Amino acid sequence: MFGDSSEMHGDADRSFQSDATNQTRARMDSSLESVVPRPGLDNLDLQALKNDLMIATRELFDRGLTYAAKWTGEFVVDMDSNEDDDERNSSVMRGRSKIKPTQRQLKASNLPGGDAILSESESNAVAIARIYFDLRQYKRAAQALENYSSSKALFLRFYSTYMAGEKDRISEMQQKTEPLARAKVQNRELIKLEDHLGKVCVENKNSESKQKGADPFCMYLYALVLKHLDRPNKAIQALVKSVNMYPFNWSAWKLLASLMKSKEMVAELEANLREHCIKQMFLADVYLELQHHETNECMDILEQLSDYFPNSAHIAAQLAMAHYNLREFDDAQRLFQVLHENDPCRLETMDVYSNILFVKECKAELSFLANTAIKIDKYRPETCCIIGNYYSLKGEHERAVIYFKRALRLDPNYLSAWTLMGHEYVEMRNSAAAIESYRRAVDINPRDYRAWYGLGQAHEIMRMHNYALYYFRKAAKLRPYDPRMWCALGETFERMGRYEDAIKCYRQAEGNDDPEGTAILKLASAYQKAQEMDMAAEYYRKVLKQRAQEGSQEERQDNADALLFLAKYTKDRESLRECEVYCNRLLDIGGSVKDEAKAILQEVRLMKGKSPDAGDSKKS
Repeated sequence: MFGDSSEMHGDADRSFQSDATNQTRARMDSSLESVVPRPGLDNLDLQALKNDLMIATRELFDRGLTYAAKWTGEFVVDMDSNEDDDERNSSVMRGRSKIKPTQRQLKASNLPGGDAILSESESNAVAIARIYFDLRQYKRAAQALENYSSSKALFLRFYSTYMAGEKDRISEMQQKTEPLARAKVQNRELIKLEDHLGKVCVENKNSESKQKGADPFCMYLYALVLKHLDRPNKAIQALVKSVNMYPFNWSAWKLLASLMKSKEMVAELEANLREHCIKQMFLADVYLELQHHETNECMDILEQLSDYFPNSAHIAAQLAMAHYNLREFDDAQRLFQVLHENDPCRLETMDVYSNILFVKECKAELSFLANTAIKIDKYRPETCCIIGNYYSLKGEHERAVIYFKRALRLDPNYLSAWTLMGHEYVEMRNSAAAIESYRRAVDINPRDYRAWYGLGQAHEIMRMHNYALYYFRKAAKLRPYDPRMWCALGETFERMGRYEDAIKCYRQAEGNDDPEGTAILKLASAYQKAQEMDMAAEYYRKVLKQRAQEGSQEERQDNADALLFLAKYTKDRESLRECEVYCNRLLDIGGSVKDEAKAILQEVRLMKGKSPDAGDSKKS
């Protein structure tokens, strides 16, 4: 992807990377001088936590929550690798209290609302249902548990019913050709599940629920159903109860994070959550999703967590993602490289790593990553996205689209594939397909600013400026500190002839640390179009000053535009000596502006002949 859509991968700028990296390091160094342990991390008993995670891995796996089980299991393995690290206890949390692990035997599960030992028949039914579930025979799994009422049996039955509905929904959706028709396809089991789970989790009408209380896993599933039924407030309430009862279900935390729309919502929620180290992992995750990096909270949490869990792949990946979202691509690349070296078969987040390699145009590294991913598992969505980025970097956009479509056949809700495919369609000038891809992306995650930005770009191509304004505003609201969003808004206002509004947007971009100098160039042009020549001259001078500081020879056209305007501006104001300087620089650039510069110099000589002192008469 080249041109405008390459920005959607990250907009790497070498000088910005260096400056931003130095700023981040300074921020981290200063924060470590007086670091205070966050609630849930002070006096953390790592051995007790490890035992709890081991139990949780088994409990989650037994219920078919394999993603959450993988998450807890990986933490256990990472903590095992920490135990032989002699330096850990002495370096844990600079100035914090040392951890004193307690020895505790792994014991049987004691879940809130948990069951006593299951009868032999029910235990066998749960086991066979779990096998059916793994074989994707969800309806058969639900049927096998119809006559059982333990918490585990109820959850597995309801979860199997939900998954059966999802399987039918995807099958029905694939048969539809119209995008609107596909979007309307729903899971037909949701209403029935809401009724059943409401009775189990809320009303507690049956005697079993009264004796045992609410089950945190059923509460999580109830929240999942409520989210799909567009009842976010009820879903949040159910999830808070679920994670407070049982904080080890990472799937519940991720679902809760997806319902957070703003930092204010997170702050309000935080007071209602039980203090636990996993709560801090959730806060880091949700701040990463919301991209509120200017508060430094995300980085602060991740830095503290990495001291307690130095070998955690999850935390390392989160740190890399944080640097990526900050557009600190060198640091992000370094962290991803270490992550890949430590676990070469890990594909999670490697598609983001491929985005960084794409932006930095690291063809050899991206080719190596693509080949490695194919050897590990060519039928993973991450692999398909990595290959798609590789072909995109080669300019083979049609082949890139093929691989992004393969990723979506493997996982229809894979956000990166929808967004990246939209970028490819923009490159191919297929606006209708791009819009469809981006719409699917924002349906999955309304916080994906890249998709909103892409929608604006696609509508700009179609010259639908009012629509483009709406989408660029959405992107700017999600990334108010990103100068690219404001520049996109300003450009649209310019095309509509609304120069005052364009200038406001460009000023906003200029005030948000615009390292590429795009905003000041656009400000100069906008002032020129608005006939505010003095302001235009001021900003064109800023453009030349910034280019001189960069020492770059790549901005010839930008320099030519600025020099040509300033040559005419100073000539009209009879600052003839300054005008001659600009014209001579234009002669060095050459091209079409050379003839204009010669014509202006001839006029200057004529003016000098008429008024010998004109060169000192007026200064701009």
